[in-house]
Amino acid sequence: MATAMNLGAARLREGASQVTAPRMWPGDLGPLGAVYDGIGTSVAVFSEVAEAVEMCLFDDDGNETRVELPENTGDVWHGYLPDLGAGTRYGFRVHGPWDPAQGLRCNPAKLLLDPYARAIQGGMRWDEAVFSHHWGAEGVPRGHARSDRKEVLG
Repeated sequence: MATAMNLGAARLREGASQVTAPRMWPGDLGPLGAVYDGIGTSVAVFSEVAEAVEMCLFDDDGNETRVELPENTGDVWHGYLPDLGAGTRYGFRVHGPWDPAQGLRCNPAKLLLDPYARAIQGGMRWDEAVFSHHWGAEGVPRGHARSDRKEVLG
């Protein structure tokens, strides 16, 4: 059974620009995850194989805005959103190679949870749609899962 936590919807600092057009700066390598510093949010994601990483922001109606992390240093993709505050719902999409036999499963159709998130909102139905491939056809990538689970910046 899926549980839900109602910890807030997408929020920008008071007086900031619309969530549909967030500003993104290069940012720092760490800490990993999305961390609100009282002014904006630092984002850093580790991936040895990613060709691009998008942070996906969600408004009160569940509409998604994608912002590509602008910097890649070593194996860390990073950026800083100066207008993004606590309570923002988000996830990540990773672009890169799809080769399950080699353990490579980059699939930007999948919204990924942040393993460093401080809170998670929404539910998950554990069925075939959650997996990166079709059952019985591991080499065929799968699209979106039926999930409304997202992290909440805290």
